Amino acid sequence: MQPETVDLTGMPEAYQNMYQEMTYEGVNQGSAAFMGAMMGFWMAFYAIVMVVMIAAQWKVFTKAGKPGWAALVPFYNLYIMVKIAGMSAWWMLAFFVPFVNLIAIILITHKISQVFGHGVGFTLGLIFLPVIFWPILGFGSSSYQPAQVKAE
Repeated sequence: MQPETVDLTGMPEAYQNMYQEMTYEGVNQGSAAFMGAMMGFWMAFYAIVMVVMIAAQWKVFTKAGKPGWAALVPFYNLYIMVKIAGMSAWWMLAFFVPFVNLIAIILITHKISQVFGHGVGFTLGLIFLPVIFWPILGFGSSSYQPAQVKAE
């Protein structure tokens, strides 16, 4: 595809230079290829991370006796997480309030950590290193014990 030809003869020289800098006339093809390769790498990396996270959440849901496919449905997966945590469905409203949603997700994550027999350290791992800790929770030896949180 040929770039559009623009007549620059009537423009002052400074504007001609600006136009040429804004178009792809002066772009080094090697750097464009490098940037494309980097973008492709990061997109592939992101896709792999997302597949791992979905598989881990699917496994956590099935360990808790909930449908694993719920990990794929936006908002419904949050509802299932609230239910796994043993909290009221009213907590879903907290996700629509700015800053309160951050506190709610931390509390829900902590409760999920507790019902699987873990403590605050594991909760921090789930929050700050989810790519590592959600697969540990899902594919590890942790078992769902909902009575553990309700007894506290």
